[in-house]
Amino acid sequence: MATPNETSQDTAGSERIIRSLKSWVWALTPAYTMGLLTAAPFLIAAVKRKTIWMWLSAGLYIAAFVSILIGLSLPVYGIGTIYTNAGFLVSLFGGSVHTLCIRRIVWDLPSKTDIAPPPKSERQNLQDHLNHTNQTIDSRGELRTKFRDIAMNDPMYAKLTLKIGRPDLADRPVDDGGLVDVNHAPVDVLVTLPGINAAVAQHINDHVAGGNTFTDIYEMTHHIPVDTQYLHILDEYAIFLP
Repeated sequence: MATPNETSQDTAGSERIIRSLKSWVWALTPAYTMGLLTAAPFLIAAVKRKTIWMWLSAGLYIAAFVSILIGLSLPVYGIGTIYTNAGFLVSLFGGSVHTLCIRRIVWDLPSKTDIAPPPKSERQNLQDHLNHTNQTIDSRGELRTKFRDIAMNDPMYAKLTLKIGRPDLADRPVDDGGLVDVNHAPVDVLVTLPGINAAVAQHINDHVAGGNTFTDIYEMTHHIPVDTQYLHILDEYAIFLP
């Protein structure tokens, strides 16, 4: 069953198609009437758009039609031919080009650049979301690598100034991509690490409070019972500042 939004889109699409077909019938009038009724589409345009230029154009093609009639009433050879040929030239060829050029303007048709792209399917929207998520994950990983290197080169600067690994501190000046300083973060931050539940987090906190800081994840797992299946991802987020 179609949704109201889909129904309105179908209706709007049908209206655009009908208006486009009408515009082509209008624009090709000079061609299929051999220039004899070229003034008609411009009179229609003048009524629709209400501009002086449309009225002047209609007047021009009326004059061209009159020129054809005058030429046909005169002898075939001589000035009559000039009037007829001039009238047909203006009405048939000039009118055809003119109507094709102003078709979209007269009938309020969007240009090709104005046509909105078709709505994305649910699968396309999901794919876009996944692509954006992957880009975000990649950028967060780059942040973790960057600030881990800073901490390795200058741990005191990382700890005291940048406050790397301390998301609990509201005044820290950087986003480190989700690093957690195991030696200094409180229990409620430690539990955000993969494989660290509340009991393990409290165990880590008690161990550090006793003056026993860790130097790396391997030393930590030697003293703290951590599920080994989480070690790889834990190593991605855990940092150990002195």
